[in-house]
Amino acid sequence: MKDWMREHQPVAYRMLENDLRKNQTSCAYLFAGPKGTRKREAAVLFAQSLVCPNTDEDGWACGECDVCERIRTGNFADIKILDGSEKMIKKEEVADLQEYCAKTALEEYGEKAYIIYSVDNMTLSSMNSILKFLEEPEQKITAILTTDNPERLLPTVVSRCKTVPFYKPSGIELEKQAMEMGLTALDAHILAENVDDTDMMKQTSEKETYQSAVTVWLEFVKHLRHGVYAGVYYLEEDAFGSTDKSKVKETFSWFLSAGCVFLKDCLENKTGISEKWDEGLAHFREGPCSAKEMMIVLLQCKDDLLVSANANLLIDRLGYELNKEA
Repeated sequence: MKDWMREHQPVAYRMLENDLRKNQTSCAYLFAGPKGTRKREAAVLFAQSLVCPNTDEDGWACGECDVCERIRTGNFADIKILDGSEKMIKKEEVADLQEYCAKTALEEYGEKAYIIYSVDNMTLSSMNSILKFLEEPEQKITAILTTDNPERLLPTVVSRCKTVPFYKPSGIELEKQAMEMGLTALDAHILAENVDDTDMMKQTSEKETYQSAVTVWLEFVKHLRHGVYAGVYYLEEDAFGSTDKSKVKETFSWFLSAGCVFLKDCLENKTGISEKWDEGLAHFREGPCSAKEMMIVLLQCKDDLLVSANANLLIDRLGYELNKEA
């Protein structure tokens, strides 16, 4: 994780390393940035670095010893974790945290810390309790807070913390990270244009609706070589005609998203993503449609799909608009 941070989040890495190297850590840190920037893992690494007996010369934890493993699995007595990523953090949980922090350290290392994931997902009373705790800590203890939405926090909470920014990676960087996680070059390319979170990219790549949508798009452009009617007929009769109605909307949504990435590549003359993608681009250029005009149609369908529950009607409309443009 340390090497990943150094490469992908250099600003956060340098800020934290500077404090660790000087042994001058702040009382409270706020790891702030969009989803997919691995703030959660960074918070664990930083907590490990406070107590790991095998830190490197820059103060970073080894990540492999018993102490690091117990912190990673939540079994280290002097590091408490509250998780607001899936449920609201209540005042009672903060009260328990305050009681825990008031006690002396149990482990031999003497350092205490707490991590609060998605600290913005708190009731107002909980946030006020945290504020009081940040202002008047019972003893030397390090708070590590993470948030995707710093604007939702009380300004006074933010002001009591040292904010460590985590930045959204570029599309190229997202593609690289996704491929490091095992995605194909094509899936990474399509999803980097549509999803900001690498974990979500991986989950999406494994969905049947997504994979079906990409396949349908490439078959669609192959049929377009024989005219717009052939392409539209394929969509209405073969691709979506017998599809489970509950999956049509999600599949069609990804069909449109994959199509927009495809048409963008066509307009930019981008090739080399994958052999079947390049074949699709070649098929499309043999057909009757303009990439620019089709892009406009697809974007309109994407907007309409957000407010329409009937994807089949939109598929019919897509066919009508393509025939009209051709």
